[in-house]
Amino acid sequence: MTLEVADECNQYQEQPHLIDSYLDGLLTKIINIIREEGLDYEVKHVAFRCLYFISKVRGYKVVARHLPHETDDLEPLLHYLENQDPGVQLKWETHYGLLLWLSIVVKIPFHLQRFDTST
Repeated sequence: MTLEVADECNQYQEQPHLIDSYLDGLLTKIINIIREEGLDYEVKHVAFRCLYFISKVRGYKVVARHLPHETDDLEPLLHYLENQDPGVQLKWETHYGLLLWLSIVVKIPFHLQRFDTST
């Protein structure tokens, strides 16, 4: 599945603007998969790989502008990042996607008291 996505995305590298009209739809589907709580981490990793391939073609700055920037995403992103195994080098796309999304979320002004939970 992801090799097919990689091959499809690579054909747009010379003209990355061609995927702009599909970017919101693609990223919405990817984000919905990542946000789904009941899904296995392997499924989410495939979604993060797709996010990486899209950012490889279009550029991380363009993709970051289309990522959701809601403070509700901060805790799940941090939790997901904390649960990553740093010794597993094969899932670097997941780390990349998490850090890219987190870089947008932390720029939002919010009170830290909002996240004062027992966890």
